[in-house]
This record gives sequence, structure tokens and C-alpha cells, in this order.
Amino acid sequence: MSDTNASATPKIVLTGIASRLGLLIARRLHRLGSYRIIGIDLRDTPSLPKDVEHLQVDIRSKRARDVFRKDVTALVHTGVLE
Repeated sequence: MSDTNASATPKIVLTGIASRLGLLIARRLHRLGSYRIIGIDLRDTPSLPKDVEHLQVDIRSKRARDVFRKDVTALVHTGVLE
């Protein structure tokens, strides 16, 4: 995907993507096909659709913060402390 197309596609960041709710939301958004989905969760998430990005990092990390620096259309926060 070129940079032009990437910036034109709305980017949705989904925290807690490894949770049941996070996976459900990611799959539904993926089916719509018009979003770039980036999930953030410390847990592994092997059952995600192929083109959903997953950062296996703590939400408080620099790498996670960097996701928010450019063109985030929406944040869906499903992460909870257990």
C-alpha cells in the first residue's frame, strides 16, 4: 500500500484487541473493508484477519504512542485491567 492510499484510508486504533470484545470489533470493522485497523495489546492475537496490524506492546510504551502521532481517525478503547 502506498503512502497516499494509507493516509486516505481512515485509521482506527483498537486497544485491548486480544479480548473477546476487541476481536469482535476488529472483525466487524475488517468486514466493512474501508479502515486501516491497528490493534494494541500485550497478549498475542493469532486469530486476527491477515491485514489487521497488531502491536504486541504495552499501551504506555513509546512504540504505542507513536501510532497516535499521525492521522488517527478513531480510538476504540476496549482494554481493561484484570
